[in-house]
Amino acid sequence: MVNGNSVKVAFAKEAAYGEYNGAKVRVAVSSEGFKYSANKKDEGLLTGGVGKSMTETMSVHTEGDLSTLAKPRTVGYFLAGVFGRELTTASETAGKFKHLFFPIGNKESDHLPSWSFTIDRGIKPISYTGVKFGSISFSAAAEDRLQLTLSTSGRAEVENGEISDELKSENAKAFKFHQASVKMDGEKVADITSINFDYNNNLDTSIFTTDTGIYCKEPEAGQRECTAKFEALYTKDTEAVRNGKFKTDAIVSVEIEFKDSEDNALIFRIPVAQISEMETPTASGADTMKTSLTVSAVDTLSGNYAEIELHNDFEGDYLA
Repeated sequence: MVNGNSVKVAFAKEAAYGEYNGAKVRVAVSSEGFKYSANKKDEGLLTGGVGKSMTETMSVHTEGDLSTLAKPRTVGYFLAGVFGRELTTASETAGKFKHLFFPIGNKESDHLPSWSFTIDRGIKPISYTGVKFGSISFSAAAEDRLQLTLSTSGRAEVENGEISDELKSENAKAFKFHQASVKMDGEKVADITSINFDYNNNLDTSIFTTDTGIYCKEPEAGQRECTAKFEALYTKDTEAVRNGKFKTDAIVSVEIEFKDSEDNALIFRIPVAQISEMETPTASGADTMKTSLTVSAVDTLSGNYAEIELHNDFEGDYLA
């Protein structure tokens, strides 16, 4: 009998889609849900007996979520995988490097990177190849750390791979809610009580051709979606946002920055957006009144649709 605390998760970028690569980066997780999925169909024929006919596997794929904390170095791999493009330069802070992540385009030559994930659940390691990152969600609330959940789609499950005992998870401290600040149109938004940032590639996992066999064709990014959602105290400032920006369909920009005591920083930006939802504050009791708003990115074909900037001590490129 094994328990969940024994699980080990590691991964590596693939040289080609679905081509297994041995584990190179290990990450500690709060949960993982990688699994094999098969579409099995029976013949649909009358058997002459009392039961149905035999089944055969028509297609296979893998899928799963991974939940962990946003730590200064490891988070870069997830950002590189979900956005597909990275630009690394020296940071303004001595000894640090700036990694800018932004979306790939829509050309036939634009592909998200694929990854091999190896999971050791205490029995034997199992690897998942051709893993692409469909979406990523960040969340932080008062008195807590910045958490992330990654949603993936993959090609196959293979019974090989190992995770060396010498491969260790990052031991740096995660970014935290109290290290955050939020700006809208360059002005600080005060009294935020929770933060969420979501980015979705809308991967197309439905294409099968005569060339792909029982496997899905390499999933490609569809129409991207990016939103930031905040809960805030109801004040004259948030009421001004509701009247001056939400009701008027105004174009806004949003920046969310986390900066720790080691000068590592994680900065989320939506350069062109609109407030798509904002609750009218109502009194349901004697508790402090709050409001929530959702900011959605819009594409004006100028600049990056969305981008995330990471400052840390990693000199290399996450996509190398």
